[in-house]
Amino acid sequence: MAKDFDKIAVEYRTARWKHNIDKALVGVVSIILGILFITHSGEALEGIAKVAGILAIIAGCGIMLAFFLFKSDAADRFTGGVISILIGILMFIKPGTVIDIFPFVTGVFVFLNGVDDLGRTIILARNREKSTKAAWIISAVLIVLGLLLMFHPGFVETQISLVAGIIFILDGVADLFLFFKTH
Repeated sequence: MAKDFDKIAVEYRTARWKHNIDKALVGVVSIILGILFITHSGEALEGIAKVAGILAIIAGCGIMLAFFLFKSDAADRFTGGVISILIGILMFIKPGTVIDIFPFVTGVFVFLNGVDDLGRTIILARNREKSTKAAWIISAVLIVLGLLLMFHPGFVETQISLVAGIIFILDGVADLFLFFKTH
């Protein structure tokens, strides 16, 4: 009986790891993107947009690879991978257009990731996990920043690269924290 429970527990942990590996990949890409935005904020935004496009394509391919390798039945993962690739291609081919809509698109991305992180934080809290305070705070900050970027993009006009870098790093740290906390 105990061996069956142990076997089920191992299978469950493996399934959860496979299910969330794409979230860890997005976290790493977000941190890299954030560092690029901060360290190259004085450079032309078009160059940064092209690099962001390449990273979005890589993240989308990774998400889709995880979808196919782990035979996920989550259609949203497949859709998310396709959307990430399409956005990446647009960012690479038309960086000027992307810069014009960047605050809104970034706001949507950050808001949705904040909501997702909040949902996973709630699950951790229900399971009585310790040290979720940082996840609560970061999730709330991401949701607020996402809303601000969507509906009041002017607040970041002067320092858009720096603000975007900070937001991407926060999002990536939250994704990785929650990934490792749930595994």
